[in-house]
Amino acid sequence: MQFKKIFCSLLITLLSIIFLTSVIYSLLIVNKEANWSLLFKGLFPLCLAAVVIALTYRSILPNWNINLTISSYLNLKFIVLITVIPILNTILFQPIARSLHYNLAKVATLNSVQELKAFEKPAFLEVEDWYVDRMQVIPINTIKPLSAITFGKVEQKVLLLVPIFNRDDAYKSNAKAWLAFVYQKTLTAEEAKPANYVEFLNSSITHFKRMNIADFSYLEAYPRGENYDILYEMAKVHTFYKSGFDNIYKGQYVDRDTLAIYYLKYSLFFFLIVGLPAILLISLLLHYVAKKQPNQELPV
Repeated sequence: MQFKKIFCSLLITLLSIIFLTSVIYSLLIVNKEANWSLLFKGLFPLCLAAVVIALTYRSILPNWNINLTISSYLNLKFIVLITVIPILNTILFQPIARSLHYNLAKVATLNSVQELKAFEKPAFLEVEDWYVDRMQVIPINTIKPLSAITFGKVEQKVLLLVPIFNRDDAYKSNAKAWLAFVYQKTLTAEEAKPANYVEFLNSSITHFKRMNIADFSYLEAYPRGENYDILYEMAKVHTFYKSGFDNIYKGQYVDRDTLAIYYLKYSLFFFLIVGLPAILLISLLLHYVAKKQPNQELPV
């Protein structure tokens, strides 16, 4: 019976915090640019869950009458809740955030990319009249060693950036936005040779040249992070760059609604294979420790 109480209490707590995180995140992104960094997307659910736990942990497992005090200030109940629940919330919220992003973030539907205003940065761009010239591409090839525990593996990235113009007025003005393509590959220590670098670079450029860019259903703002910073610096040195028109996008073939449903289904599957087993293991641990101290009162 005690295990059932622990398990149900932890499960309800986790579900409640995920729901609260989703509601607040929805309010933050609805009809907004919502192109935040990966760091923020990780810290937001982590910090929010930690604050909620810190304010409410005494009401979680209220009938748990076992003393699991570690010191005069901390008990095992608080330590488990303030660490495990925020971490699980951060992990499980990521696919939910993607689904909400495709559902709620700002979409600009334009007849021509020329209508895009300076410093206007919609999360999604649907444009009938737009044009890119592959001959205006800026390529950059980076090779970065991975951590020591990967036994000498390196990561090669090929970043390609092209300016987006209005078709009728191409080259008569600055680029209105930028379209990015990123190819990356992990090579083992044995594969990390100049010949293999050149081969991957050439294959990436070949794929880029053969791609039917006109088939993109819409353009999605490139997520902020390491690649974004490099792409932004690449745009700034291009002939057609003008401050204010530095939106960087990636092309999408798949409909936004389809992606929103996909990530929602993925979040449910992710909860079943990660969230539930984690709560089960923690409940078993707490139940086992509680059985070792059967006759003590739990301090609040």
